[in-house]
Amino acid sequence: MVGISILSVWMGLGFSFLFLLAALRNVPSELLEAADMEGCNYFQKLVSIKMPLISPTIFFLICTDLIGSLMVFGPVWIITKGGPMGSTETMMYWMYIEAFENAKYGYGSAVAVLIFVIVMLVTLLSFVYEKKGVHYT
Repeated sequence: MVGISILSVWMGLGFSFLFLLAALRNVPSELLEAADMEGCNYFQKLVSIKMPLISPTIFFLICTDLIGSLMVFGPVWIITKGGPMGSTETMMYWMYIEAFENAKYGYGSAVAVLIFVIVMLVTLLSFVYEKKGVHYT
C-alpha cells in the first residue's frame, strides 16, 4: 500500500504544485513590500500574508485531493490487482470487482452510490470547515 500511495502522490504532485505556484505568484507585491518595510521575516509574511490569500486555492486542492484519494483505482489495478489477501483494495477497486468480475451489477451500483455519498459528505464537511477560515479576497 505504501508503494501505491507514493505513486498516487507522485501522480498528483504536479497538479497541486502548479496551482500553488500560480496562487503564490498572484499575491500582490505591494503587500510583501509593506511587510518588508515593517520588518517582517519570511515566516511572518508566509503566515500572515501569503497563506490567507491563497487559502481558497489550498481549499480547492484539499477537496480535489481528498476526492482523488477516495477514488484510486488505476494504480491498484495495475500494480497489485488488490494485493496479497486484499491488502491494497480500495473502494473503487471493490466496486469494479463486484460489478464487472463477479457480475453483480446491482451490488456494484450500490457500492458506487456509497462512494458518491462518502465523497459528498467529505466535500460538504470541507466546505463547512472552510467557511470558518479567514479569507482576504
